[in-house]
Amino acid sequence: MDKTLKTQDEYTNIIVKFKDQALQSTPLVLKEENTLTQGHVGFFSDFSGLEFNRLIFTVSPEDMIQDMKTYNLPEDLGLFRYYSVQISKDQGDPQSIVDRLKQSPLVETAYIEPDAIEDSVTEMEDPTLFAQPNRNPLFKKQGYLHPAPAGIDAQYAWGIPGGDGEGIMLVDMQLQGWLLDHEDLVDQQIGLVAGSGNPIDIKTSHGTATLGEVVGCDNEVGIIGISPKAKAKVTSKYRANGKQSHADAIASAAKEMNPGDVLVLTWGYRDGGRPENTPDIFEAIKFATDKGITVIQSAGNSSVNLDEYTVNGKYVMNRNSPDFKDSGAIIVGGASSDVPHKRRKSSGYGSRVDVYAWGENVTTTYSNNDDPSIKNLYRHNFNGTSSAAPIIAGAVVNLQGIAKAKLGRPFTPEEVRDLLSDPDTGTPSKNPSSDRIGVMPDLKLILNKLGFIPTTSILQIVTALNDTSVVDMSLQQYGNVHLWKYHGGSNQKWRAIYDKTKEAYQFRNLYDENLVLAWNAISNSRQVFATPNQYKEEHYWILEATWDGYYIIKNKKDPTLVLDVADSKTENGSEIIVYKQNNGKNQKFKLREV
Repeated sequence: MDKTLKTQDEYTNIIVKFKDQALQSTPLVLKEENTLTQGHVGFFSDFSGLEFNRLIFTVSPEDMIQDMKTYNLPEDLGLFRYYSVQISKDQGDPQSIVDRLKQSPLVETAYIEPDAIEDSVTEMEDPTLFAQPNRNPLFKKQGYLHPAPAGIDAQYAWGIPGGDGEGIMLVDMQLQGWLLDHEDLVDQQIGLVAGSGNPIDIKTSHGTATLGEVVGCDNEVGIIGISPKAKAKVTSKYRANGKQSHADAIASAAKEMNPGDVLVLTWGYRDGGRPENTPDIFEAIKFATDKGITVIQSAGNSSVNLDEYTVNGKYVMNRNSPDFKDSGAIIVGGASSDVPHKRRKSSGYGSRVDVYAWGENVTTTYSNNDDPSIKNLYRHNFNGTSSAAPIIAGAVVNLQGIAKAKLGRPFTPEEVRDLLSDPDTGTPSKNPSSDRIGVMPDLKLILNKLGFIPTTSILQIVTALNDTSVVDMSLQQYGNVHLWKYHGGSNQKWRAIYDKTKEAYQFRNLYDENLVLAWNAISNSRQVFATPNQYKEEHYWILEATWDGYYIIKNKKDPTLVLDVADSKTENGSEIIVYKQNNGKNQKFKLREV
């Protein structure tokens, strides 16, 4: 790991983790809650003049235990055994002090905090800036929003309830700051996570660009974010008590977040290491992912093969190594904006990189670091894995919004990572075997695989019995509904329209859109037919995704009754009815867009 010293006002920061028994048996005691005092004379005589400050101080152990109980997590308070020590130049060589600390029987590990840097790459040209974006809408320049293979197809997700990020919170953790009153951010009312300091008078361009990609307002000026209806908060290493701590920022954010929310980290270390490569931050990230928060990390811009990256001689980022450590986070590589997308030379790569996105030419919000009074700027060349990670963060926010809206619960971080990295539902890079950055998620393919459809779509309703025959409105016995081999006629196509007030869909037959698919809810009938639309409860259907690309289609009037192919027959003319749900293949249907 890079030993470049992190200098803050002429000091170096050392991170120390004490052994559990060292604190439990009280040879070391806390003063004023967060500082160790000389309860163990021998230890402090060996390290006289050093002050040990708890690394996690915004969140209390009691608060974290409460979260662990609420979300059924292991009650592990290892994060609270980390302390930071500030070493000034006149206190000796920091590495020598680390070596001495490691020899103490009270210390589990000690290390110099690496120098953290943002994962953007400085381009040779100045970014293109627009001070009057309302006269120059930039959506057309946001190719990363467009359908695959160009982008992630955010537009498709926007057509599905929750697909604009509603109900999900994004937290952006930066090394520096943000311009939160930018015209494309101000209406989001973005605030600080509890315990965060307000990084005033420092660079804001990186954070402003990150936020714009994900939560830029849908306000007809400038850009639109991938997740314009998501809530957002921000945090940084700068803490409210004047100290600096990456781990405290992550832990305090995780405490404030809920399962399904998304935390994005677009920074790393000068040697190409990722935030999780220091033990304190690894544990903070693991707490977040265990709680159900999806953590997005950029892969870095040091051209590092992460399979060969070592921490204390161990290949912790190599999935094929016995030393591999998985924080549960998603790691994002950067690729060209042009199709086919080639890994950028600067991007980190390897088996630990799960997915990729645009690592160049990203149009987003911007700020002038030299003059913060200049507002409402935009750039067209935000780049590096810092531009790629927010694209993936936005994809996750939208996916989780849909899951909460349609399933009543978000996906777990593990499920999200599996969905996004699936080669069958993503755009491969130009040379997958050498690029080694995974795929770029295609939200349309992912959502179709899960069985989620837009609020207005033209569909075939395809039985799972053979994946070819469809729900068909008879033209000989007008209004009768049965199963028939697909022939492309308009009587075999249905316009699905979502009604927010009823939280259900209508299926209108394309041959005559005055007719809707309905249950004939009289005299205990099981008949399904196409009837003039009177907007009755039995004219609406609730879609329950089965997570394998199929739906159970429940009637709104009585959700215990579902669309069913009678007797599981597949011959032309087989009867379509409603029946008590039994999850058989005759009750599963694909909704295939046409």
